Amino acid sequence: ASEERSKVRRAKLTNLTSFSACADGDSGSVTTEMDPQEKESIERAINAFKDGKMVMVMDRLDRENECDFVISAHGCTNKDMAFMIRHSTGIVCVVTDKKRLDAFGLHVATPNNTDSNGTNFHVATDYKPTTTTGVSASDRVNTLKAFLDLNNSADDFSKPGHMFPLGARPGGLTERDGHTESA
Repeated sequence: ASEERSKVRRAKLTNLTSFSACADGDSGSVTTEMDPQEKESIERAINAFKDGKMVMVMDRLDRENECDFVISAHGCTNKDMAFMIRHSTGIVCVVTDKKRLDAFGLHVATPNNTDSNGTNFHVATDYKPTTTTGVSASDRVNTLKAFLDLNNSADDFSKPGHMFPLGARPGGLTERDGHTESA
């Protein structure tokens, strides 16, 4: 049964577009020299993302050596969220900017971030008006989509919750070469 589940999982994963973020970890600047296949892979992933499809962002082997599922909040469905929960660790993050984090009252998770990669985690949250338990795919999609509406206030978000906000650096990959900035 375990082998069969692995086959199903691999089949589902092959339907995703894979994407390797190209960034130079030593200088912190985006790599401009890449082979044509890498460039094509990135362009395909960007187009898939724009079309509301899920992509996989893969890190360097010498960094975290992992990949993340990435999808636009606009296009994320309950089915997409359930897939991400089921085929990952179950921890789902929402990448956003400082303006939204401040507006929604979401402070950094710890004032003394000792994470070796400097991941900018903020306090986990749920969107109160539509949340039941916070753990279901539909509750998480509702929280994700609530981040799109700046008319929401800090009072609309419970703290803590089940969605993990990540604050992206304003300079994107030119400032930090992480999954957060590539999203």
